[in-house]
Amino acid sequence: MFRDLYNSQDFKVIINLHNQLNNTQEYKEWDYFYLASSFNKLGQYKYAYEIGQECKRKFKEFKNINNVIGWSLYYGVIKNFNEEVDNVNSILKYVDYITELCEQEKFSPYELTVKKIIKIIYSKVDTNIDYKLGNKYLDLLDPNKLSNEERIVKKDGVDKRIISDRENWYLKKSKALYELKMYNECLNIINPKLPVTTTTPRIMYFIIERKFSESTEKNLRYRQACCYIALSDYITAKKILLDLSEKFTEWWIYEKLYQIEKSSGSFESTLKNASIALLRDNQHKARVKMLEDVGDYLINNEYIKEAQYHYNLVRLVRMEEGWKENKRLETLVNDENIKLSDKRDTLKYLNDFWKKYKYIDVTFEEGTIAHIMDGGRSGFIYSINGVSYHFVINNFLRKPRNINVGEKVKFIPKEGFDKKKNRKSQQAMDIEFIKQ
Repeated sequence: MFRDLYNSQDFKVIINLHNQLNNTQEYKEWDYFYLASSFNKLGQYKYAYEIGQECKRKFKEFKNINNVIGWSLYYGVIKNFNEEVDNVNSILKYVDYITELCEQEKFSPYELTVKKIIKIIYSKVDTNIDYKLGNKYLDLLDPNKLSNEERIVKKDGVDKRIISDRENWYLKKSKALYELKMYNECLNIINPKLPVTTTTPRIMYFIIERKFSESTEKNLRYRQACCYIALSDYITAKKILLDLSEKFTEWWIYEKLYQIEKSSGSFESTLKNASIALLRDNQHKARVKMLEDVGDYLINNEYIKEAQYHYNLVRLVRMEEGWKENKRLETLVNDENIKLSDKRDTLKYLNDFWKKYKYIDVTFEEGTIAHIMDGGRSGFIYSINGVSYHFVINNFLRKPRNINVGEKVKFIPKEGFDKKKNRKSQQAMDIEFIKQ
């Protein structure tokens, strides 16, 4: 009855005819389908839902109406749900109904609904995320059916890369399993071929066909290491983290190496990894938990003054951020001279302490800036030993205003990785100018 009109997109005409007839007794399956779909097209989702339900009652085997009902609930209830105002529990019954009624397909109400509820669950602050609920809905998606294509969107005139739905699923699923302390399951999700025992020194990290971005693989490998630490397999965890440190410099890689060394390594190697992490940048509010932990470690090793400086930095960061006072720290910092130190003086003392341990077993090389590229953002240093080392400006301990060919420098040589050429290369790290 309505098919030709629907194909001509005469949705209002269909609804007007329906209103004129004012009787659905003679409607067949497809009449209901086109009528409910027309209501959806015009944004009248309540009526689309009611017509769809009437169709289901009359034609129980007619599966084509299911997605039409699903769309009416997705657009009418799910899509515009505001997690900042409404309670997530108020829409779970609709989510569950859609997933019972429909099937996962690309751009289906099923897939969009589950992705939306997962986004809502994970939109909370980390400490407030219901990982059990998130894990339940992640299980309703088959990652192999999700798109593996990234998207580019413009934000403030700049192209921003959005990871694929499949990548997003793996990141959130592994996070949920880790937070739920399901460590072997987490390892198996990241890579089913990965061993979950503690006896395999060599591992293959990922399924080649997955082809995730470098950033996603980095985060998944890091989560692997965290799982192995939780399983007390420090050897495998350390191997993963050291491999990551060859290509990446994020502080949290070294924070985990610090945790491993703290349980089984020497005092010097433990503080070396802690110092690398703490010297990475000045964003210490992200590391207050680590700073306090390092303070405890130093106290246990009778480095009382150094420990108090760590505690004091945490005190100062908490005050700066307007956080609640930590009475434990107030008690632990009992040296009045340290307690009266401002953030600048505290960091000056700690930076010297951290550098001492960061470079405890390191030999600096000397050389000359031989070539500058990319408008001063990178170049090559020719060492006194006759080796050429690549550098980027971020490898300087203090970012220079300008770099000139012929200037003398000292640096730490390191075997790095050239991402553009996808091969190992000689890198100059922690570069400092030599004062003439």
